[in-house]
Amino acid sequence: MVVVPRLRVHGPLLSGFLGAAMLLCGVGLAIVGQVDAAVDDGARAVAGRHAGADLVLRVSVDLADDADRQDEQVRAALADSLDTVSTPWSVDRTITADVPLTVAAAGASGSKRVVTALSVADLSARADLVAGSWAEDDGDVLVQADAADELGVRPGDDVVLGGVGLRVAGTWRARDHLDPRWVGDPQVASGSSDGRFGPVVVAESRWGQLTAEPRAHWVVVPEVADLTVADLDAVTRARGRLDLDWQDRIDDVDSLAVDGRILNVAHEVALRTDGLRAVQPAVVVLLAAVGLVAIAALARLFVTTHAAELSLLWARGAASGALAGSAAVEAATATVVGGALGALAAVGAAHALGRPDAAPSGPAVVAAVLLVSVATAALTALQVWRSTGRTAWRGPSGRAGRLVGPGLVALAVGAAGLAVWQLRTYGSPVTVDADGVPAVDPIAVTAPAALLVALVLLGLVIFPALAARAERRSDAGDVTRTLAARHLSRRLVPVTAPVLVVAIAAATLVTAAAYDRTWSDGFDRTRQLRAGADVHVSTDEPGPDAATRAAVARVAGVRAVAPVATELGGDVGALVAATPAALATLGRGLADRRETAAALTSRSSAPEIPAGAGEVAVELEATGLAGRPEVRVVVADAGGALRTVRLPRRTGSAPGTVSYAAPLPADTSGVAGPRTIAALELGVEGRETRAGSQPRVGLVALTATGPDGPTELGDGPWTARMPGDRELTLAPGGQAPGGAVVVDPGVRRIRLTPTFAPGSPDGPRTPVVLSTVAADHLDLDVGDSLTLSLDGTYEQLQTTVARVVPAVPGAPDESAALVDLRALEQARLAGQNVVPSPTGLWIAAAAPESTAHDLRRMLPANASVDTATDAAGRTALATTTRAWWLGAAGCGLLALLSLVTVARGQLSARHDDAEILRALGMSVRDQQRLRVRELAWTAAFALVVGLLAGAAVAVLVVPQLARAAVPEPYPTIGTSLAVDAVALLAGTALLVGTLAAGIAWYAARVGADLRRGPVTDR
Repeated sequence: MVVVPRLRVHGPLLSGFLGAAMLLCGVGLAIVGQVDAAVDDGARAVAGRHAGADLVLRVSVDLADDADRQDEQVRAALADSLDTVSTPWSVDRTITADVPLTVAAAGASGSKRVVTALSVADLSARADLVAGSWAEDDGDVLVQADAADELGVRPGDDVVLGGVGLRVAGTWRARDHLDPRWVGDPQVASGSSDGRFGPVVVAESRWGQLTAEPRAHWVVVPEVADLTVADLDAVTRARGRLDLDWQDRIDDVDSLAVDGRILNVAHEVALRTDGLRAVQPAVVVLLAAVGLVAIAALARLFVTTHAAELSLLWARGAASGALAGSAAVEAATATVVGGALGALAAVGAAHALGRPDAAPSGPAVVAAVLLVSVATAALTALQVWRSTGRTAWRGPSGRAGRLVGPGLVALAVGAAGLAVWQLRTYGSPVTVDADGVPAVDPIAVTAPAALLVALVLLGLVIFPALAARAERRSDAGDVTRTLAARHLSRRLVPVTAPVLVVAIAAATLVTAAAYDRTWSDGFDRTRQLRAGADVHVSTDEPGPDAATRAAVARVAGVRAVAPVATELGGDVGALVAATPAALATLGRGLADRRETAAALTSRSSAPEIPAGAGEVAVELEATGLAGRPEVRVVVADAGGALRTVRLPRRTGSAPGTVSYAAPLPADTSGVAGPRTIAALELGVEGRETRAGSQPRVGLVALTATGPDGPTELGDGPWTARMPGDRELTLAPGGQAPGGAVVVDPGVRRIRLTPTFAPGSPDGPRTPVVLSTVAADHLDLDVGDSLTLSLDGTYEQLQTTVARVVPAVPGAPDESAALVDLRALEQARLAGQNVVPSPTGLWIAAAAPESTAHDLRRMLPANASVDTATDAAGRTALATTTRAWWLGAAGCGLLALLSLVTVARGQLSARHDDAEILRALGMSVRDQQRLRVRELAWTAAFALVVGLLAGAAVAVLVVPQLARAAVPEPYPTIGTSLAVDAVALLAGTALLVGTLAAGIAWYAARVGADLRRGPVTDR
């Protein structure tokens, strides 16, 4: 075996194998480690934005007679079901039931109220005592402080809970209502929910005596700081199997129920990380393709450079298989060493950057080194076997007509065509399998690498023709130019490696620059449209009230706040309601949002309050009433928020009338525009009168007073209704210009709404903006009519399509409609007794992420806070751009390595040429110039081919690849190609500079060797 002695002789090329393996393993493992770490970072970041029921899995069963045995059974079953979850998790057990409570204290009414009784083991660890003391024995109960106020109980009172007499020991408040163990129960924060009060904490030993149907709950809470995507997947799988896996394992399993929205968090994480899973193999496959091309070219160069040695050994009887095996061992030895060094570099870099979780695992290192070594050995052995297996040896100096065979090029072009067609057909490398699970298509994901390699191979096909043409056109007076062109046209094999690898490096650089900007633009626009505003808050009903909106407006960095209503279902899919002023001020994602806001604006409106007005006054005509009417004015600000203002009576009314006035509340919304009077609420009570005489009340005047004095707020007609009921009769009024409302028996409240305001039954059709999907689904265009049904009322909104946009901001469905919130509120005022506050808020903020963090503490536990910047998603998904740039850097280093390897091989292989040229009188400087021209022309050609190939890849596949890393892209909004020109220019300059440095090093080595005298095989 002559392997070891030959390692030193073949050092220049074997160092190329070593360097290639080092780069491939190091860069490839770094990309895989970064992406895997980013996936888990994304999971933790998404989970960190949630609270309450969003972060738990809760299992519930009817409380068994043997509660301790049942507890042991459930905990054991949970441990088995979640045995693959690596994240630490805790189990919190509680018992709850709805039970009647009666206050037994002296003077109490004794009326029963429904409360939620709760048994929890460590209340003092998660709540603070407000009054009284903690429970001393099982005869004491503890009441949530707000519930105690509503129930009228205080420490020391006796109560009857579920038929058992108990004593109130104290009242408490949760230390952190966002604690996942409370599962987002609104009673914990406010003391009441859906007509129930509590929680009332009772000793577990009392459940056997209470008249109740208690349920036992086990809440599984994972440690968010350690959460991984694999853990979320494991919880999702376990959740789907609980019903079957727990049969015959726990008591009362038939009553098993599972809830908690951690599965929704898992889905949200998947939306933000599936793109990472798609882009990672695309970059790794591209890097692998570059590596295989570089290794194949190095193997071919190995054979060509050592042709004389291999020919001699073959002529002396060495078998082709033995020579191939020997060469394969040499190459594999160098590759194993290089791969190990690259893996160590990847591990060291991860630890140096403070991200040990991004370090590649042991199996990944072994697999990478093994794959690269096997590929290198196989390619080298194949090249040697093909060369020594011939009946004659041509050697490296023979004229070759081509660098690559037409069969290989045709195969590469066909594979690239299939991969590109499949990717463009699907629109993304992420598809959905038969089970509805997202999966990476193995063909589509190879499109960038396949297309890039095919285009570079096509460039190699034309290189011989260009080299031959350059030889024919070279100036005979310029000897170095002529010889350089002649050498390139007649000795093509050494050119293969640098042309391929430099071209691919340049193409990868273009692809990375295009992907970076394309993904960033697509991500930003999609997230802005999905959020609708800088910050989008969504809550359950009831929505944020005036006090909450005012508190939000006071948060540092908040510039404006406006309510937004969202309704799901119906023919449209999703109905979003925001005022035109709110859309123009806060809306994000629509390039033409001001034009859209103008299209959404009705030609008429409710009575507008002049700017600067500080007081509103109402004058009524009242006849036959039992007392003075109570008056409230419903004011809508420019953002659509309704404020009810109570107007006290004032003196100095005209004869036969009664006047009311009150200051207008300050407008803290930050949305510019006039406020309007949405409704007048009158509290009345008629009295018995003589026959033919009816109690009546009528609006005489409505005024607003500002710096310029009082202003009449329109004289348009008003429609009178019992809230949520019938329209009331109007009779001619003495002083009320629009007539007086007849107060029939049983009428206690009257609501006056502007008759012709948009959204009112008699008002004009309201403009509506449709998304493209909704317009196509309903076959509607601008000017067509559309009737929208509303939640909670039989009233319908009559609309006219005013505009069609690609997507409606903030809509949870691609098929959506956008209407003026004030029109929606007018329709609700006409048809509903109580108009609920919209469940959403749009917020303009200087720092959306900071604002979202500050808002979390003042919102209900299960409120969702979305931002247009989505820093969590961007941080995770931006890893794809880093992966592309890291891949480009790896390709650039491979290009330099290939160039230097070829140069070193040429130093050894062309010593005879150097001596001949020296004998013919060519100076050292001329020989340097000759070698530099050869290598520089090769690199220049490769750069041009690479830049053109990269441009083609960017145009054909980058938008689809970038779209895969954008969470929830809109089907009607394409991903437009863009290029980071600054990064591309900088990267190109760096690549050219690096190659120039390599060529300069080669020129210096040539000169140094020539000046030392005859060149030997070093």
